[in-house]
Amino acid sequence: MIRYLGLFISLWVLVGCEAQATPIAAVSSVATVEPQFVDVTQPPPMRYGIADHTLPYVTDIGQIREFALVESMPPNPDLTTYDVALAYGIYEGWQQAPISHTVSLIINAQLAPLNNIDIQTLLRQSLNTQAIIDSTGISGLIAAASERLSAAQIRNTLANLGYPDGFRLTVAIEPLPATQTVIQQLTAINLDIVTTEIESLAEAEDILANNRAHVLLIRWQNESERSQWVARVGENFIIDLYTLPISYVARDSITISFTENGWAIADR
Repeated sequence: MIRYLGLFISLWVLVGCEAQATPIAAVSSVATVEPQFVDVTQPPPMRYGIADHTLPYVTDIGQIREFALVESMPPNPDLTTYDVALAYGIYEGWQQAPISHTVSLIINAQLAPLNNIDIQTLLRQSLNTQAIIDSTGISGLIAAASERLSAAQIRNTLANLGYPDGFRLTVAIEPLPATQTVIQQLTAINLDIVTTEIESLAEAEDILANNRAHVLLIRWQNESERSQWVARVGENFIIDLYTLPISYVARDSITISFTENGWAIADR
């Protein structure tokens, strides 16, 4: 009996001292990464070349960049490298957009001294429209007719009207080709020019309504838009300066439509 009891105790000790099994750590799930496929059938973006004398003034450039790569196009470019080429002016072999842009000076006759009709006339006579378009270097621009006096004649007349030293003129400017030439011509008749930028039609209207400028240098796209300016200020207070035709050329496989501002939009 004693012998069996000792054997039982020995077995109990061995079992109690046996090393406990270490639990296996749970394996965390690994996120499955979906393979990325490139659709090699998707056509590459359109390639637009826009003349460097035009690109800064394309109002719808954001719309074009949504579907095309846009590059500044130098003079005499290799047109075969582009799907579409755009430029102000008229060029052999190019097509013209149905809309042109006309640049005009709007006189605010509510502000002195431009409430004086003689001063208004001198302002009109100071602008040499042919010299303005010549300064752009763009072929095919159309100058409005002008009756220009020399800067010396205008300065003498201003002195006789009580402005021997000229006067300060605030000009609100929409970004356009040759605006610097317009400013130079106004400066030549002894005017002290202060400029402010116009970023939208709404801002131009606000500047005029709140008498924040003596004149506005703007562009309009069609006769309806010009008629709206006539309604605001009157026909006698609009000085048309020059017209900017828009031209384009596109590959044969491309269909062209136009934005409301006259810029070509391509579709394969």
